Amino acid sequence: MKVLIIFLLPSVVLAYTDWSSVDQFYHPKDVSIARERRIHLGQPVTPHSIPYQAGILTEHSPPTVGRWGGSLITPRSVLASAHSFFSPLTSVTVILGAHYITKIEPSQQRFTIDLSQIIRHPDFLSDEFNHNRNPNDIAILILPQAAVINEFVQVAVLPTGAQIDELFIGELATVSGFGRPNPGEGWTDDLRSTSNHIISNEECQRLLSIFTIHDSDMCAENTGRGSSCSGDCGSPVTILRNGVRIQIGIVPMGPPCNEGWPDLFTRINSFLFWILENAV
Repeated sequence: MKVLIIFLLPSVVLAYTDWSSVDQFYHPKDVSIARERRIHLGQPVTPHSIPYQAGILTEHSPPTVGRWGGSLITPRSVLASAHSFFSPLTSVTVILGAHYITKIEPSQQRFTIDLSQIIRHPDFLSDEFNHNRNPNDIAILILPQAAVINEFVQVAVLPTGAQIDELFIGELATVSGFGRPNPGEGWTDDLRSTSNHIISNEECQRLLSIFTIHDSDMCAENTGRGSSCSGDCGSPVTILRNGVRIQIGIVPMGPPCNEGWPDLFTRINSFLFWILENAV
């Protein structure tokens, strides 16, 4: 498993880390395909138009830091990717209400997570990846206290029980994140997004034969106009229905950004009951 991490001095305080100054670095485990993903060729969003977006900063030992995405699904629960919290993990900070993630904004709410309050899916096998990935790449972080819900911080809408069997094929899915707009470039300061249409898992398997596509996976076409790309795992994937934006997926570990390859997501429908059992 390759993980996007960056070296920090041990004395750095997570809540005030200058994210604009960090450089890309990879966890040394030998993997040739999978990488953390960021929004490639994405466009800046209207400030605070995605109020459920979370930024997540992890610190590990020896001193390294990972930068990830997530979504607020209850005032105390953040949905994320399980592989973001690899061992040895020493601290986790969740940032809500950010538009410029590299700055301290009045709209932001920051939380230090108790490591015992990171709930990874029980079937996530961090050392047994299928072609360097795991189909149960989902986790919930429990905040120490409830986030203040306001115009900058709001809860994502998840699919209902009536939508549990929906495949969303053909719908326009939007992915948001704080990552590099292009491979090799520096971090973006602001929240960005990109949109592509959902395709069937059968079509995805044909196009993305390096992986086994599971029922709990979801794919979107890659038309070259933008995709998730190196480094923003855990970020939300949403569709717009009847004026309501619904989160249907999570950016997991997947293929490197490469025009022509589909985007691969964790399908939230497959984990609705687990989410309901573990969110608070």
